[in-house]
Amino acid sequence: MNSTSDTSKTFKSQLHQKQQMSSDKKRSRSHSHDGPPEPFVNLPFYGEHKRAISSVKLAPHRLTKHRNNGTGAICASASADGTVKIWDLLSSKKSSANSNDNSCTPDQSGDDRMSSNGKRLLEPETTLLGHSRGINDVAWSSDAPMVATASDDKSLRLWDAVTGDALVEFRGHDNFVFCTQIYQNLLASGSFDETVKLWDVRSGECVSTLPVHSDPVTAVSFNRDGTCLVSASHDGLIRIWDVQTSECLKTIYASGMFSMKIMYLSEYIDKLKMLLHLTGSKQSFFSFHMTGNPPVSHVTYSPNGKYILAGTLDSKLRLWNVGQRGSNKCTKTYESPNNHVNNKYCIVSDFLVARQDRQCIVTGSETGHVLLYDIQSRKVHQVLGEGVHTDAVLAVDAHDKHELIASGGMTKDKTVQFWAPQSSPLNSNSSGMALPSESPDDGKCAKLI
Repeated sequence: MNSTSDTSKTFKSQLHQKQQMSSDKKRSRSHSHDGPPEPFVNLPFYGEHKRAISSVKLAPHRLTKHRNNGTGAICASASADGTVKIWDLLSSKKSSANSNDNSCTPDQSGDDRMSSNGKRLLEPETTLLGHSRGINDVAWSSDAPMVATASDDKSLRLWDAVTGDALVEFRGHDNFVFCTQIYQNLLASGSFDETVKLWDVRSGECVSTLPVHSDPVTAVSFNRDGTCLVSASHDGLIRIWDVQTSECLKTIYASGMFSMKIMYLSEYIDKLKMLLHLTGSKQSFFSFHMTGNPPVSHVTYSPNGKYILAGTLDSKLRLWNVGQRGSNKCTKTYESPNNHVNNKYCIVSDFLVARQDRQCIVTGSETGHVLLYDIQSRKVHQVLGEGVHTDAVLAVDAHDKHELIASGGMTKDKTVQFWAPQSSPLNSNSSGMALPSESPDDGKCAKLI
């Protein structure tokens, strides 16, 4: 009888402890979002390349959640210098004259490198070397610590982000490879050869080629379950594809000014060319029916897969509702003439949705700023970068779970900057405040990711 009673008491005690731990976790999460959102500040460290930064990507939370009690953050940056660097934002390393990373800018001082305003230059955890020309894009796998790269050498590569080893090489494009994204075992790429290709990441074989556009492809993005892929191009078109069948499900004109009748003309370009005896390139025909339609510099799916966000070379961002069948409706347009300028370059935009009370769109600008637009009101929530980036910002990325932004500057700047609220543990590190302890090392993945 006593044994049964003791067992019951033990069970109740364990249950109470679990409930208490769950309650503490909930209070901790709630406390982290107490009060109004704090403004983003420039963190006291930065990364650097030899040439312009073309892409920055923060590793998905699922790859870093076991690191530093979930506060760990890893960033990959790609550059025209032909390298990708992996940055650990909690690393205590500093770049020095004795660094073995030959791709780093030489240190003239011989001591730890600090900028004029006292910011610390991070030393990369890993540098990926192998492409013979500049790298245009980098993308993380969500399943393993691997990144894919797209290069001007007409190839893509899959890398181990921990060791820096090249795992697979993908060749088949006839021109510069400009963009890439990974979903599980599929790799998508867009090129100046006007095609989108799908690759098997295990074998390196091309499984599908989509002759999708009449100008260079500027962006590709999978939806959340990998069933659809959206592509964007300098031709002013956004197309959504069924990944399994390669069928074009939807065509969107970037400006939203074209009637369905005109949209249907694009399906009969070849026939019209024959009938009208048109000569010259495809672009000459597109200039006829694309008048006033701005080139699309970037496109990405929203986290819920119901919308796509497109940036265009008229200094605007447009949000499109693609969740409803047959819908091509532009629901919101974002612009800020004084701070958001995008007329020349392909500038990336992303969704910042780590807090329910600060749902934003993050984008770069040719002015050197990083802008946060409130998704619902379309107003500029905050402008970052005054006096930080000294050239156009083409590369930005927002963390999927934390309020953390990365940005990269062009040729006159060449730095990777990081932004977070004032009270972020990443910012506290600079003032000597304690960071959460790291999880036990359980292999090479835990070492970096």
